[in-house]
Amino acid sequence: MKEAIGIVPMQRVRLYILILACSGYCCRSAPPFLKFDGELYQLAQVDVTKERVVTNEYLKKDETLGEWTTKLVVNHWPNAKFGDVAEKWLNQVGPMLTKKVEAHRPEKSTSPDDIVIEAHLSPPNADFSESKLMRFISDLGSAGVSGYQFAERIPTRSGKSESARFDTRRKRRTTELMQFQVPPFLSLGPKGPFDAGRISAAGDFKVEDAILGASLHEEGFGASFIMKVRRFGRLGDTVFLNSEEDYRDPTCLSVVISGGVAETLARKFGSDFPEKLVGREIQIKGVARQVLILIVGIDRTQTGSYHQYHLELEAAEKLQVLEL
Repeated sequence: MKEAIGIVPMQRVRLYILILACSGYCCRSAPPFLKFDGELYQLAQVDVTKERVVTNEYLKKDETLGEWTTKLVVNHWPNAKFGDVAEKWLNQVGPMLTKKVEAHRPEKSTSPDDIVIEAHLSPPNADFSESKLMRFISDLGSAGVSGYQFAERIPTRSGKSESARFDTRRKRRTTELMQFQVPPFLSLGPKGPFDAGRISAAGDFKVEDAILGASLHEEGFGASFIMKVRRFGRLGDTVFLNSEEDYRDPTCLSVVISGGVAETLARKFGSDFPEKLVGREIQIKGVARQVLILIVGIDRTQTGSYHQYHLELEAAEKLQVLEL
C-alpha cells in the first residue's frame, strides 16, 4: 500500500501520521557490518544520550561522516511514541523538502505502527541533494520506537539533481528497509567502554545489554546496569551474585565481589547480605567483561571451554539495592 503525503504545514503532520498508523520489535547490540542493497557498510559512529536514545551511522569503506555517497542510520528511542518520533523527524526535514513525501506501509509487518517515508531534500548551501528512505516501527511488547534510514547524496549539475540511480533502485531499497530488524549498537570499540558516570539513573542498561556489549568489546562494556539477583555463590572470600539460576547460562551476568568490598557490604547489610539480595533488584556500576572458562578433565587436560560474563564490583558504593 502506498499513500502520498504532500508538503503540508507541519501542524498537520500528526494527523497524517495517525491516519497512516490506523490504516494499517537494550537495547541489543548490532553487528559492526551491515549489507544493504548489495553493498557492505561498517559502523562509523555511535551516539547514546542519557535518555538511552541510540544513533548508529554506517558508511561504506573509505567514506567519512563528512564525505559519503550513501549511508545507513539505525536509531532507537526507548521511551518514545511512534507518532511523536515520526512527526519530529518530518518537522526537521520539512523546510528542505523539494517534493511531497510518500509513505509506504509494509504489508507483512507484525507491528501496528510501521511505516517507510520517502523524502527528497535540498540542504542549504550544498552542491548535492539528498534522497532518504526512513522507516519507523514501534517495538512490540514494550515502549519504544526503532528507526532505519537509508540516505543517498545526489550530485547537482546545472541546477538539476541526477536521481536516476535512486529512482531505479527505489523498490529494492524500500523492500529491504521494510525487512530490516537491526538492534542498536551500544558502543564503539576504538572509543573504549562507556564511562559509567555518563549514565543517569533513568538510563540504566539491562543484563542483556551488558552481555552483548561485553561479547563485542575486548575491553568490556562499562555503564550502570539494573539486575535482579536470582542466585549467589561463594568461592573463598569472594561472593558471586548471579542474574540466572545457573551461573553457566550464556545469558547470566555474575557480579564478582571480592575481599574488602564484600566486607564493606557485610558491615552495611549484614554478613548474610548475599542471601538477602536474592530476589531483589540491584543497580551496579562497572565494566562487564567476557571471561573465557576452560573445562579441564580429571587428568588435567582441557576438554572444552565456554564464556561467562562478569562484572567485578570495584567499590561497595557502586552497588545499590533498589528493593529492600
